[in-house]
Amino acid sequence: MEPVAPKRSRGNPWRRCSADWWDLRIRLWYEDDRGATVVEYSLLAALIAAVIVGLVATIGTDVSSALQGFVSAF
Repeated sequence: MEPVAPKRSRGNPWRRCSADWWDLRIRLWYEDDRGATVVEYSLLAALIAAVIVGLVATIGTDVSSALQGFVSAF
């Protein structure tokens, strides 16, 4: 078997370095889950707020009619 000369890469080495750097930045950005946590907590807060608004709207009409009955009794 004859020895094989190592292949030399063609092109600008700075361009390869820059591409590797961007590849690393993009991978780290996709692996970062801090933004997902913020979105999850925001959705949870919005759901809780919607439930509270619904309960207040439902209970508010019941309380209003009860108070009207109480006031008309006097």
